[in-house]
Amino acid sequence: MAIIRLHQNRINPLVLPVILAKELGFFDKRKVEVELRLADDFVFQGKNEFLLGEVDAVMGDTTFFFYYLEEGKQAKITSNLTRTIQLVDNGMTDDETTFVVGVNRRGLFRFFQQYFMPEQLKNASLKWLNNTYERMEAMRKGEINSLVAIEPFIADVQTEFNSRVVWHSNQIEHYFVMWCFDSQFVEENPQTVRHFHEALEEASSYFNQLSAEDKVITYQTYAKVPLAKAEAMSQFNFEEQKNYQSDDFNLCQKWMKDEGEISQLYEAERYIFAGIESKKEP
Repeated sequence: MAIIRLHQNRINPLVLPVILAKELGFFDKRKVEVELRLADDFVFQGKNEFLLGEVDAVMGDTTFFFYYLEEGKQAKITSNLTRTIQLVDNGMTDDETTFVVGVNRRGLFRFFQQYFMPEQLKNASLKWLNNTYERMEAMRKGEINSLVAIEPFIADVQTEFNSRVVWHSNQIEHYFVMWCFDSQFVEENPQTVRHFHEALEEASSYFNQLSAEDKVITYQTYAKVPLAKAEAMSQFNFEEQKNYQSDDFNLCQKWMKDEGEISQLYEAERYIFAGIESKKEP
């Protein structure tokens, strides 16, 4: 039986379905063996481990997938992911504000800004700050008036700054977050990959039907995160997994090629695997 090796961080809410699927037996039910290591924060080398072949799959935004390909990693996208990328302000912006946004140099924000954001945000100034902790400190100092983050950090920012969500990635029809697997693993174990995603979907559905209080308890109990982080999940719902769309793949890579982020374009059909099996008609 193939073993799926993963290294993720426990405070990323998108990792919770993996944890629940392992702890509640959803993997076992499908005879999927997962070796899961959990880091305590985002400062770990999971992406490098994927490049080195030390883990079999990672999650992230689609730009990272193309960076993997550029560095010689053979990989396939196997599903999309729940969209959690948000732009939040310092509680003092309005329709006339010139936004100064704290954002990672790499990643999706500039892409979103060009294709999907309203004119006010297209004209925003960007300050390169690699992580949410640095962005929050810059907000405290008045160096920026908005920042990009995901849950559970959004709740921290909103609590400290009385922030509003200025823009959310779930406002668009497209998905630019994904799971991807090592190509050889997918080719040798296609059903294992599909059963992996089935287990994640069952775990997500399990969490979604919980009450707000039970969501907090579940996240804190199984992910072993502080209560303050768990409370940010009280109203959270996972989106249904879907197969990654070639149109989204092509739009993202076209932008990256135009920006000089990648050296070539890649054939979508070669790099997307249908990890979600079609539901059979009754």
